Amino acid sequence: MENANSRQTIMQRLLNAATSLLRRTGIWDKFKVLVQGFKDAVGFGQKPATVPHTESPAGPQQDIESPAPSPRPDITHHEAQGEASSERSDTSGACHANNHASDVLGLQSNDQDTTKKDILVGNITEALQKGVPRPLANPGASGQPNSSGQPVFSIRETYESRVEELDAVYSRIVPESGRPRKPKVNKSAPTDDYDNQVAEYVFSSLMVALPEPQSSSGDTGIAFQQLAYNKLKDNIVHTNADSKPTGSPADTTTPVPDEGPVEPEIEAVLVNYRTWDRELYSKLSLDRQSIRLVEILPGLLGDDVSIRMDVHPLNEVAMQYEALSYVWGNPEPAKKIFVNAVEVSINPNLYDALISLRQPNRERRIWIDAICLNQMSLAERSKEVQKMGRIYSLAKTVNVFLGAPSQSNSTFIDKLLKFLNRDDEGQAAVRYAKEGPRGLDRICEKCQTNVPDVCKGFVEACLQPWWGRIWTLQEFYLADRDPMWYWGREHASNGSLKRDFSLLMNLVWDLWRSEDANGRVLSDLKMKIAKPIGSFNVDAERISALISRRYRTDGFDTPRRLYRELTARATNPRDFIYGLRAIFNPVFGRVFVPDYQMRTELLFACLAIFLIQFEAWGDVLWWYPSRYAAGKGVFPSWLPNFTQRIVPHELDVQPLDQAAVEKPEPKLVVLNHRLHAQGYNLDKVYGHRHLDKTDGQKIFQELWQFDHCMNNNHECHEFFVKGAAPEDLWLGVFLDMYGSHYAKWTFFNSAFRGALIQSTIKPEDGEKLPRQVAECIPCWDLLQWHALRTTTPGLSEALGHDVHNAGPGYLENIFSPRMGTVFRTAFADFFIGACLFDWNHLSIWLNRFPNATQWCKGNDKYWTEIQESLPDNTEKRAKAIADAYSGYETEIAPEVMRISWCSSFYYTFLAYVILLDCDDHASLARMIPKLQTAGEKLRNIYLSTTSTQIEDLAAAVPSVATRVSHYSTVIGLFRGRYLLWTDGGFRGISCPGVETCCDKKSVVAIVDGLSFPVIVRDYDEKTGEGWLAGCALIRGADMLNRDAERAVLPPDYKRGEKRVFKFR
Repeated sequence: MENANSRQTIMQRLLNAATSLLRRTGIWDKFKVLVQGFKDAVGFGQKPATVPHTESPAGPQQDIESPAPSPRPDITHHEAQGEASSERSDTSGACHANNHASDVLGLQSNDQDTTKKDILVGNITEALQKGVPRPLANPGASGQPNSSGQPVFSIRETYESRVEELDAVYSRIVPESGRPRKPKVNKSAPTDDYDNQVAEYVFSSLMVALPEPQSSSGDTGIAFQQLAYNKLKDNIVHTNADSKPTGSPADTTTPVPDEGPVEPEIEAVLVNYRTWDRELYSKLSLDRQSIRLVEILPGLLGDDVSIRMDVHPLNEVAMQYEALSYVWGNPEPAKKIFVNAVEVSINPNLYDALISLRQPNRERRIWIDAICLNQMSLAERSKEVQKMGRIYSLAKTVNVFLGAPSQSNSTFIDKLLKFLNRDDEGQAAVRYAKEGPRGLDRICEKCQTNVPDVCKGFVEACLQPWWGRIWTLQEFYLADRDPMWYWGREHASNGSLKRDFSLLMNLVWDLWRSEDANGRVLSDLKMKIAKPIGSFNVDAERISALISRRYRTDGFDTPRRLYRELTARATNPRDFIYGLRAIFNPVFGRVFVPDYQMRTELLFACLAIFLIQFEAWGDVLWWYPSRYAAGKGVFPSWLPNFTQRIVPHELDVQPLDQAAVEKPEPKLVVLNHRLHAQGYNLDKVYGHRHLDKTDGQKIFQELWQFDHCMNNNHECHEFFVKGAAPEDLWLGVFLDMYGSHYAKWTFFNSAFRGALIQSTIKPEDGEKLPRQVAECIPCWDLLQWHALRTTTPGLSEALGHDVHNAGPGYLENIFSPRMGTVFRTAFADFFIGACLFDWNHLSIWLNRFPNATQWCKGNDKYWTEIQESLPDNTEKRAKAIADAYSGYETEIAPEVMRISWCSSFYYTFLAYVILLDCDDHASLARMIPKLQTAGEKLRNIYLSTTSTQIEDLAAAVPSVATRVSHYSTVIGLFRGRYLLWTDGGFRGISCPGVETCCDKKSVVAIVDGLSFPVIVRDYDEKTGEGWLAGCALIRGADMLNRDAERAVLPPDYKRGEKRVFKFR
């Protein structure tokens, strides 16, 4: 039995404590202080000679540059990955982490006097405290910003406050009996014990959130049996990754069968590997401490690929093998290789990787998931996934295989890698700063390439599928040394890519913006990107964040941050959790233990609860708006589908990242399958419209009608509210009538006013789109010229006629000077838009207008009042017109509503302008046909203008080119979304990705913990229950501070009593 007081045991325990603290606080930059403290305290001498490994790793060959591992100072070693406490405390083997720490510390192997143990421990403890300061008692005081500008709080500190905050939320919502068990946290407990206590609290929270249904439950609409957490807890919460389940005796654990039902998309990827001979793996069984490794046997180009697979204790082969990170890709056409002399089939991308990594004269030892894991065994995959953190962190090199060049497709990635492998001591960035892209010409010539080809290679590399997979993201994160990037046999270090990434992105931008003489270069670049440059820039920023690991704080990444930005994909939906767990904190790993037979919906429900309650991230509902059978009574309406994160438009208003500026607090909790939140009922939904997803004409038509039916005239509003009306008698009369009309709508709050586009996009981007929808159509300048002879630079020349002899515009000279300015200023744009997007309504309105009984030729009473108001009794004239139009509007409304979903106030105001300009029926009878003729001509121009004509105009007229861009932007911003309006005049639009909207009992609510109001369907006022349809952007309701009580609402709106909402 091992002597507990032996020098080896003491050193082992001390090193465990040191590495654990480093793992906890993520302050490798202070490691030198710690090292020196150990040396001074212990008095050990020089580092002993390195003991040769029993198995030599595959060495470099002359024809292939061997990637030299470089230390990674920004994170800790493998214990940072949150692996099992039982493995961390196991002292029976030669633990690599502690061997590595011993080397760094320079510890000698000579025996020490055990009687000096207490002094030794005391000195080391003092050194630890000097190198690793304890967290402050006040959580807010420790939130110092990291390199990305975000405040950093220790994991322990965060969870200590989180438990207290959640208990406060529970106390406001439910009685004592309905809350999870609050743990008796021992703040002085060892790290692993503390992690277990927090995991138990998460477990208790999930139990009350997703209980087994009672037989008397009336909630038959939700599939409670499928989301009963306590039935599957054995497959979820463990005290550590390799021990038996919490609270469950070993004999009650249900074994996972080797094979089970496999989703079709997963089966398609595994098709080659499921044909392998089972004997390959039965002879190479694994235990908790071992892994399989393969050795790629040497060979030349054209030789069969042969590998040898064997089992090794992981601790014994640490830093003696490489690991491969790649995408599985298409299984066809299957490729043949030999594993332990047995012929098997693999996917072509892995075959290319093996060919690229194979050396001609020496074996190469490497870990490859598709081969080293038995893909036919769910049980093995569930267990081995738990080792992934250690497998990649203990590899001497992680090789990222992006792909291989093919004869059928030209590629420039090899040019990029040659540029990255140059040795210029930083001269490239200096020359670029002084001379721009031309300053790099000579450097590129030495690399046998040129700047355009390097840029193309960079773009191609950024667009490779490797960047978009869940597992590759984690594999890269876990690498303890700088990874190597491979394209075929060409390779470069991650350090070189990180060094040049900003430079390369700037070069791409320079080429994109240049008037470049070689138009083919720019054309090739745009074709390769195949998306707006802004979208590519977002992708590139995400790649930059990954390769620099800038978000690593406290030794781990933050689930809230990563899921907020996650765009990677996975074939198996469970890997959206299991494929990331090793890069999160240990509590996350203890809660989410891989189990590939667990129902995906239940796993996602547990993740949602963890993010909402323990990450205090209610806005997960905004970023993941796709729900499992939302509104259909199958699963809870708050249950996100984590495979479908929304990719917002660059102009979309997005939730604030609260973690960037403060420590967020939980505001929402899940109890009995319902998401509970406190807040206010903002208003009842009156109606909604669903925008088309593909037809641009239909989208613009809906947007224009919504903007002009649920909005007031922008120009009139500006004059009226700001008092900006010029000294114009008749404009003043009109504005008085305008104001009197709106005064009747006292039940509408002031949020009723405003343009849809401007209230949908981010305020700082207000200049990127016009105010009115019609101004975004490509032929708007053409219509303006034909209607009012308004011209823009280049338009006259592009039209090709003598504009000076073209005569007046279609809408000129229809009104007299009395109302001509008012019409041109406030109604010409509306009239043109109505011709394009509301023609049926407008044509009926104009046809009926001259002979309406209210002002027909035989209505002597009306025309007498008009005559008597001349010349200056404007008040009497205004009253006569308003009274008459009120009757006309009542008569025509039924006919209008048969062909249009709404009736616009604009028609009322247009009628005021027409009637103010007509002193008798004859003038009215002359005016209306002119408006009808002008409208028909403008509509014909709009419908007959071809895309080719627009392209020609855009090439010659800058404003047309801008409108073409605006048109595409509006389509991308609004397609598929819901427009809605409420009883009290709130108007809004569903947030991106919302799949359902309103029913007859829908309300808009503002609740604590969310950055946006929510749409609640089938709402029950008495119980507060309803279905969560999704988030919405409501004009006049600013929720970006995530607190319903502090939400910015219209000054004339009165909120009711705060209440608890229960989202089923």
